[in-house]
Amino acid sequence: MNMIPNPKLAPEGIFGSVDYYKFRHEDFVRRFPDKEPPAYYMMYGDKYVRKFTEELYEKLTEEGKAWMEETKLLLQRAIEEKLMQAPEIELDGEAFKDFAFKSHTDVYEETHAMDLCLSDKTAIVSCMDIRDLFGELGLQVIKVAFRIA
Repeated sequence: MNMIPNPKLAPEGIFGSVDYYKFRHEDFVRRFPDKEPPAYYMMYGDKYVRKFTEELYEKLTEEGKAWMEETKLLLQRAIEEKLMQAPEIELDGEAFKDFAFKSHTDVYEETHAMDLCLSDKTAIVSCMDIRDLFGELGLQVIKVAFRIA
């Protein structure tokens, strides 16, 4: 039976920060030095937590800022919980990405992204790279935020 090394628990202080996805990426590399880490960590998670924190945050209303902080925390906690329950998901980059994208939809609904004002929704969408905006994640963001069926 092939045992999968368990992910290291993220330190409590890293949740909600821009360092979470880099931590998860580095933990994967430590456990599996000969395998490719899930692209999601750096191509989406790290990229957008930094972009949203460094470029978007100041453009949001107070409600939008609160939404963003709660959303960052819940998205990271969703990944952490999944890794503790099913660490093998990291070994399948597509399955991991599918899980992570689905967690965005769930978290955006839980944090009521659809109730944000139009200026916050517009700022969020405009902060995304055009190539990602029409990709899987971008369409999910728009669909939930603007309640498009």
